[in-house]
Amino acid sequence: MISVLTPLTSSSGSHLSATFSEASGCTALTIPDDSLMMAVTLVHELQHAKLYSLIDLLALTQGESSERHYAPWRDDPRPIDALLQGAYAHLGLTAFWRRRRRTETGGERLQAEVQFARWRSASLTAVDTLLASGGLTPAGVVFVSTMRETLSAWNTEPVAPSALSTALDLNIEHRARWEAAHGAP
Repeated sequence: MISVLTPLTSSSGSHLSATFSEASGCTALTIPDDSLMMAVTLVHELQHAKLYSLIDLLALTQGESSERHYAPWRDDPRPIDALLQGAYAHLGLTAFWRRRRRTETGGERLQAEVQFARWRSASLTAVDTLLASGGLTPAGVVFVSTMRETLSAWNTEPVAPSALSTALDLNIEHRARWEAAHGAP
């Protein structure tokens, strides 16, 4: 689904990537530092491309709203459609780290375990917010409920205690920073 990679430069030195609903198959990105970051970026952006294709066929959210929500991967409050995009992208990342933790050893396995635990929890938070928002169409409720079922099943999978603790700490720290900036959601 991604057929064109457009290189970007970042004045801040941070990694950037984007997939556009109006430019099917095109992803813009800064050149990642390594192959793992490239894989993570492509998984993330592929999820956006897939969801944009689905949204072209079927409305999942109920139009524009001024309401903004907590997104466990962003520092700014997000509208419902952007939260859905992020939740679906992070569902893909959770699946990526879930597979990777089964194939890696040592420090790479621990990193994969942390990322898997972190993003399954964060994604569950986001899908629960989406389901409670009242901003989904009936088709959107079915779609997000299916995401929730997948994440709930993955949430029962055992994770090394140290990885689980690190993931929990990362999620708590993010939420605390977000609430300090924006108040409790």
